[in-house]
Amino acid sequence: MTLSRARAALAATLLFAAATPWVLRPWFGARDALPRAEGPMSGMLDADLSLNLWILGWTAHAILTDPAHLFDGNIYYPAPNTIAGSENMLAHLPVTVPALAASGNVLVVLKAMALESFVLAGLAMFLLVHHHTRDAGAALLAGAAYTFAPWRVHALPQPQYLGAQYLPLALLAVDCWLERRRVRALAGLAAALALQALACLYLGHFAFVAVPVYALVRLARAPAEKARAAAGLAAGFAAGALVALPVALPYLHARAEHVIPTQEVGTVAAFGWQPLTYLRPAVLAGVLGIVPVAVLLGGLAARLVPRPGPAPLPAPGGATWALLAAGVLCSAGPYLLLPGREALPLPYLLLYRLVPGFASLRAPSRFFIVTAAALSALAGYELARATARLSRRLRVTAGVLLALACVASAAPRPAPVVAAHLGVHAPPLYRWLARQPRDGAVLEVPAWQVEGDIAGQLASGRYMVASTLHWHPLLNGYTAYPPPTAEFLAAAIRRLPDPDALAVLVDSVDVRWIVVHGARWPETPGLAPAARFGDDQVFAVTRAPVRPWRAALLPRARARAADTLEGTPTVPLALACRAGRLLEVTPPAAMLPVPSPIPVRVRFANASPCRWPALGVRRDGLVGLTYRWTAPSGRTFPDGAFTRLLHDVAPGETVDTTMLVFPGSEPGTWRLEARLVQEGLPEPLARESATVEVKLFVRPSAALESGPSG
Repeated sequence: MTLSRARAALAATLLFAAATPWVLRPWFGARDALPRAEGPMSGMLDADLSLNLWILGWTAHAILTDPAHLFDGNIYYPAPNTIAGSENMLAHLPVTVPALAASGNVLVVLKAMALESFVLAGLAMFLLVHHHTRDAGAALLAGAAYTFAPWRVHALPQPQYLGAQYLPLALLAVDCWLERRRVRALAGLAAALALQALACLYLGHFAFVAVPVYALVRLARAPAEKARAAAGLAAGFAAGALVALPVALPYLHARAEHVIPTQEVGTVAAFGWQPLTYLRPAVLAGVLGIVPVAVLLGGLAARLVPRPGPAPLPAPGGATWALLAAGVLCSAGPYLLLPGREALPLPYLLLYRLVPGFASLRAPSRFFIVTAAALSALAGYELARATARLSRRLRVTAGVLLALACVASAAPRPAPVVAAHLGVHAPPLYRWLARQPRDGAVLEVPAWQVEGDIAGQLASGRYMVASTLHWHPLLNGYTAYPPPTAEFLAAAIRRLPDPDALAVLVDSVDVRWIVVHGARWPETPGLAPAARFGDDQVFAVTRAPVRPWRAALLPRARARAADTLEGTPTVPLALACRAGRLLEVTPPAAMLPVPSPIPVRVRFANASPCRWPALGVRRDGLVGLTYRWTAPSGRTFPDGAFTRLLHDVAPGETVDTTMLVFPGSEPGTWRLEARLVQEGLPEPLARESATVEVKLFVRPSAALESGPSG
């Protein structure tokens, strides 16, 4: 790198570093604040931010204390490999580890990671465009357009997507190899691809698709020795995959145990962006950024006007346009939807079927990040072409002004914030827990109850962030793909302090402390009050385990067991064993359309001569309760969440319990069909219906008529 290029890169770095705190205002400069999501998805996004904040903290903490258990996060105790339920962001460890070691505060870790990502993403795009144009102004625009694209500010709850700096570096490595055939360029290509996979699994998969597209177009225009050039690129791609392979192994292990599912093709298609989506003003301005779009269109228009003078330096325009096309096409997912015709299969469908990991990616729309990278580079190239005949000072001035316009448009208003309660602002409760011996796990309630419980996910996320203050094992957790033990333990946790639920919990897992938020539990055998902090009470678990289930918990989580914890076979019930009766279904008089489970009292009987399996770790073969809604319009919805039982059901036994139900979304009279089912059987063992009024406003007394959740 020449001295002038180094100075330009340093100036760009300083600009990006100075602009980042402003773009991330006010939380970046606050001592104890986190960005807060807005809109209908705010609960889910806030939970995602807590999850990712915890991931950054745990991985840094593990490197400092126990690197051998890097993927065994302290959530969902005692399940191992909990990091594999989501992203790992290991590429940021050189920044996050020192930040945690110096501060002990995961909020500082998040700020360090955000600053690193914004600065390096801009610098990487700057280096790519400057390499081809030698125009600092054009490169500055490209870098600012890429790193200060509006989508990146919106992505703060999911900071893994901020680590997109390695994609431009991989493109630059391809160019350097084709131009000079130096082995260090291939080493750079392998490193960039591996680091992109370690920064974000989604972007890692995308990079291994998009960069070869770019490379193939560039290779087609290589002057000579194409076979050697192609072999070198293939070696670089293979080396990058091999470097990333050790980190892929925990995910492959989780997939083999069916913790990470294979997404249905229809689900993947539903999360795609059809090409016309990119023409929507909200996407052009609110995702990609209006500045690079305007510069690109202006540059293309300027080409129509012939002007004398020296031609600008050639840029890899064709390859970059191919990269943009690949991003647009792949973000559509497995099918292109044509008006009045059948869906047209796209290359993404082959990736889904052939490339390991792609079948577990739910949202191909995130390929738009590749589109944004190509758009930023093209805007830089077009600016260099359009201003090639201007003086250097004018070109730099134009680049600076356009870069500042990117900064201003990225975050026109400050982000809403919420208190983080970390560092010196940590609540006394968690300081107390930090002083306790690390024997057994911590449980905090209210907790996540069942699949789809957004309120429970949000609470669990807060508990996870708080656990970075004490690092005790935590029964709570929230991640994209929870382990099978999570649903099993949740069935007992939601019924606490019921003695039977406590017995199941203690016999299954070593729990030492139970923290109860905002409720008063009655005196319960096996629980001893240990501390109180305002509305929060801590109980010490004194009940000793009776049944030998703790040793069986994890083996039963890995694969379907032949029987339940109480010894009942989990094979499909014979026809004579399927006689069940739903005796009573008593929903509350009215429900609010909220994304939180509401308990519905259910009474059922096993009218068969067989014992029903119900208390197992994995859901396979278990008898439980589910439901089906019919809307006021007559539309029938698929079965809802599966509610587990705390015991196997003996022949002739009558069970009084509650079923967790998510209300309908529109006001009116709904029909609720409760269904007694065995997982794996196509038909329910019994069914019974009741009507429910879903209202926008409900009297408090009506909302409470169903009684407590246990």
